[in-house]
Amino acid sequence: MLAGPRCLYFLEFHQDRGIELASSYAAFLGLLKACGYQLTVQSSHGSADVIAPLAPLLTRVAPLLLGLLLLGATLLWFWAAVRRAAQGAEEQPVSRTLAHAFGPELAGFTLLFLLLFVLGNKVFSPQYLLWLAPLAALVPLAGWRRHVFLWGFVAVCVWNRQIFPGNLRELYGPILTMTPPTAAGPTPLGTFLLVGRTLALIGLTGLLTHGLLRRHRAVTSAAEAVSPGPRALPQLPQAAA
Repeated sequence: MLAGPRCLYFLEFHQDRGIELASSYAAFLGLLKACGYQLTVQSSHGSADVIAPLAPLLTRVAPLLLGLLLLGATLLWFWAAVRRAAQGAEEQPVSRTLAHAFGPELAGFTLLFLLLFVLGNKVFSPQYLLWLAPLAALVPLAGWRRHVFLWGFVAVCVWNRQIFPGNLRELYGPILTMTPPTAAGPTPLGTFLLVGRTLALIGLTGLLTHGLLRRHRAVTSAAEAVSPGPRALPQLPQAAA
């Protein structure tokens, strides 16, 4: 390998990062700041980190919480796929059974996985929403749920545009010192923008999770309704007396 061990340096880089200013955790800390909680913002890792008494604890907890959320989404997808594969195993070839189990809902569960990654990560970058855009168009929801999800996702993208770069100064707040570069933290408007985007993403995640479970129940119920009953054993001819 050209870079050798250095090719994994980005893992150490992200491990050293704290609670980034635009993350969901920063929205929570911003609400506490509005109630008088001590909070400042310092430039770090080419971005800005929140400096607060709770920040070190959240920095340690965030990877564990993120891992649990992603594990939960993976197990949910695996459970749904196994159930659907088991229903068609007796009536279809193995290749068609796997395609039936993993194909229709793959985009939905992948989108759920990435939504949880964006919400649970201690860093939020605007390009994260670009990861979601192709899968949002394929979301396996129907009726009003699909319309609400798609328009909700568009609203989150527009809202995030107001955060970065529209009102980035509202996230930093007034400058306190230049060495090191330190700011006072989110203003009420900055906190409102962060909390609003976080709540919208939580709402989209909940809507998608409910829709996937509802779709899975509908598909499995329909499959059970049309599946043939147990086949009767053929009658052997009786020997002549």
